[in-house]
Amino acid sequence: MDLPPLHRLRPAPTAVFPVRELPVDLIRKVLDDVLASTPPEDLCSTLYERCLLLRGSGNCPPGDPIWQAACLRFGLTPQAGFGPLGPLGSWQETFRALCRELASQSPETRAVLWMYMRGEGDRVSYLSRVALRKVAGLPDFREHLNILGGANFDTKLVEYFRTTNGMYGGRAPLTVQALMHFGVLTPDPPGLVEACLAGNLNEAIRLLGGRSGDGAGAMKIAIEEPNVAMVQFLLAAGVSTETTILPGETLLLYALRAFLEFGVVPFAANDMRPFDVIRALMDAGANLSARTETGRPMSELVQIYPDDGGRVFQNPMLAQGGRDPILWIKAIFKPKRVLALQSSSRDMALVQYCQERIAALAASERAELIANNVLLRERDDDDDDDDRDVNDDDDDDNDDDDDDDGNAEEWMYPE
Repeated sequence: MDLPPLHRLRPAPTAVFPVRELPVDLIRKVLDDVLASTPPEDLCSTLYERCLLLRGSGNCPPGDPIWQAACLRFGLTPQAGFGPLGPLGSWQETFRALCRELASQSPETRAVLWMYMRGEGDRVSYLSRVALRKVAGLPDFREHLNILGGANFDTKLVEYFRTTNGMYGGRAPLTVQALMHFGVLTPDPPGLVEACLAGNLNEAIRLLGGRSGDGAGAMKIAIEEPNVAMVQFLLAAGVSTETTILPGETLLLYALRAFLEFGVVPFAANDMRPFDVIRALMDAGANLSARTETGRPMSELVQIYPDDGGRVFQNPMLAQGGRDPILWIKAIFKPKRVLALQSSSRDMALVQYCQERIAALAASERAELIANNVLLRERDDDDDDDDRDVNDDDDDDNDDDDDDDGNAEEWMYPE
């Protein structure tokens, strides 16, 4: 039997439709999708190249609508007072000017803007936003509320930033507008703290508007006071326990460091507010496995010192049966160690709490172990099912081969 050469058996390559020959409306839609899906940090470096790829050299002129669309994504709108720049008055030049400004900003400023543009603004720490506001030329928003506040507050704030007193002496107006547009430089909602103190939950929810990060400043005040009712109120109003005050540190981590390391709240016998704040955050679902920005676990923040037990006898109030809030906080994370210090303590409530925490942690470990074992068994069962499926397929193949052999015999040796 004559067979063709093997190289002729390969299928002929399918013709690729040239991208640049696509309908104009379709190319525009593709570009719009590219603009919307490209990470903001990559727009300055890739948008022009992708436009050329789709339209060809010389077909992405300064007046192309894609440049205005790119500016709009950064909040550079005519309504905000921005338009075409440069000798020819083009949106392309406006976009390039923005890219030049952004390249001159600090990596921290750009990182914050990218997170807000991706809808991750709540992950930006409160102190990072405060630092940007100071760089922008407004040291403390609360001090300037009476100066700039009242009617048209946002308009006055934008005008302030664009003056020679603003960010970098007014040399970065496009960057300032982008930061303003996404709310990076917007102050904490005026009246939020007052709404919390008045117990007006609906007003607090309205002021937050679903933006958990906008409540970080009020939460910082509540933790440092410490005001347990205000912490609970802000949590009920929508402030997430994952909101960060220091970079990379959740509310629970900040509270622990404030009470145990920073000395924000001095030790006072029978003042259980620090412990109650920690419990309120835990009851709201705070992540006990969270780590600091440098990778320190909570257990490392909670250290047991030899003099922890001695404080009971050094403080007359504690010696008479008073409570040590710091030891109660430590008992949350290291109940066995704290219990060992309480052999001579008169705080029998703490002894009982340590025993309850030991039992709770043991139950949690057992539940986690059971869950892991169940998961492993399910994986093993899935692997066994796959093996059975493979064996069944092999058996089917063998049966087919036997049938083929029988058919071959019938063909070779007909009756």
